[in-house]
Amino acid sequence: MPHVTIERLLEQKTGLSAETLGRGAVEKAMHRRMAACGIRDAVRYLTHIRHAPPEWEALTELVVVPETWFFRNRASFVFLKSYVMNDWLPAHDSGRLRILSLPCSTGEEPYSVAMTLLEAGLPRTRFHIDAADISGRALERAGRGEYTRGAFRGNGYPFLKPYFQKTGGIYRLRQDVRTAVRFSKSNLMAPDLLAREPVYDILFCRNLMIYLSPSALRRAMRTIERLLIPDGMLFVGHAEHEPFRAAGYIWSPHPGAFALRRPAPSRPRPYTAPAGKRAGQICESAYRFTPRPGNPHPANRGSIPDRPDLPADGDMLETARRLADQGMLEEAMRCCQACLCLRPSHAGAHFLAGMICRALGDEVQAETCLDRTVYLDPNHHEALIQLALIAEHRGNRVRAAQLRSRAERVRRREKRT
Repeated sequence: MPHVTIERLLEQKTGLSAETLGRGAVEKAMHRRMAACGIRDAVRYLTHIRHAPPEWEALTELVVVPETWFFRNRASFVFLKSYVMNDWLPAHDSGRLRILSLPCSTGEEPYSVAMTLLEAGLPRTRFHIDAADISGRALERAGRGEYTRGAFRGNGYPFLKPYFQKTGGIYRLRQDVRTAVRFSKSNLMAPDLLAREPVYDILFCRNLMIYLSPSALRRAMRTIERLLIPDGMLFVGHAEHEPFRAAGYIWSPHPGAFALRRPAPSRPRPYTAPAGKRAGQICESAYRFTPRPGNPHPANRGSIPDRPDLPADGDMLETARRLADQGMLEEAMRCCQACLCLRPSHAGAHFLAGMICRALGDEVQAETCLDRTVYLDPNHHEALIQLALIAEHRGNRVRAAQLRSRAERVRRREKRT
């Protein structure tokens, strides 16, 4: 079928997976473009689009996901300011901080970066911001620096007000902020993306990975590694960190920042399974605990098997998270085990156990943990996304699409509330 061929070609060119974009999204976009071109036959349109690069761009404009707003996930920018002032500046008496926003959509993200740095007191001469996107239409809007009220969400508008001049229903960004960002049209899947540019100290690539096919994700990670300096900081979306952590990136403990540091070449991986013991064996032994004799039920609040030194129930999960963030995965799993001994219906502990199993390479056990998470908490967005990633890795695209669709419904409900 022509629309299936176009879906495959679109994935090759942009990395976007038709399943993650939503059922029928590409086909609907194709029919809209056919109508615009005056073409009724899908086979003829396929021939047309193969030989007309502008038509590819027009189709891509209809399927990209442009949702963004100023200071989206405010914690990322709080951490950015702290990192620049406390880590980067003390180590760089001179030179310019280089930051890349990719994809930048209509500009809210890179402009938020610029305002964060200006608010921190960093001189304009000390930083350089590049921003790139595949959508020419989005870049045109970004360059104008004009926005409506929908670009401001949450409680951040009073902080932003000095940076905008309001005329009617239009908010025009201040000139010094607009000139702080350099926009360009680029595709993350392009092998020569920004090849002539120096590497970047900080890279924002948020809420794109969840839409990529598994092969496109691997290509994107290679490109990011080429663009980001060793020890540089990467900001991702809230459900996108796991592949990077598995690749050795070091998770920032700052709550809600979703930031990772690219390891320096000499820095060892935070954790490797002990010799002679598979990662799956570690997960299995930790997750499938066995109560001590005399304490047959795991919910009994007796001493914890094999770990009398564990913290009290209320602190166990936080301790497990901290250990996992430090790369001490086996120890983190033991804390999850302890928490689940006391609270076997704790969805958060099952989810963390699943993430640790994924980091250790045991997808079978990870899926078991994550399925249990969703059983206990049907609206657990991140667990649904992780299960979709596992399904995609196995080639089960139908299940992956179903899980992503379910996760999107959860996200929309959360957004309304």
